[in-house]
Amino acid sequence: MVCPAGVLAGVRVIVVDDEDAVRDFFHDVLHLAGADVRATASAREAMTMIEAQRPHVVVSDVMMPREDGYWLIAAIRAMPPPRPRTVAVTGNAREHSRDQLLGAVYDAHLAKPVGVDTITAMVARLAGRAP
Repeated sequence: MVCPAGVLAGVRVIVVDDEDAVRDFFHDVLHLAGADVRATASAREAMTMIEAQRPHVVVSDVMMPREDGYWLIAAIRAMPPPRPRTVAVTGNAREHSRDQLLGAVYDAHLAKPVGVDTITAMVARLAGRAP
């Protein structure tokens, strides 16, 4: 599915990944699709951003040093509504890993490597903007 340019206009997204290249890729792709994107390498900093900016969608790596994606999703789920929709991104594509992530109450899961169309379409779907 190819999302039209600007499909994410007005959508606030926070990207969390400790790998610079991955974080920059997600930031640039989502920004080019029209999203207002903030990015960080830290789950703790992401929570500060989430509380201040109330994004529509959070795209988070799972395996990060210190506080990881499981810590982040627990902190998001402890927030009062409305809460952002969440996408777990991991290098581990095993099925039980997907089940564990969705059981931790992520709204969706993507396995790395993630393509341009895939991440754009997922964020659009979660933000209610899917074409």
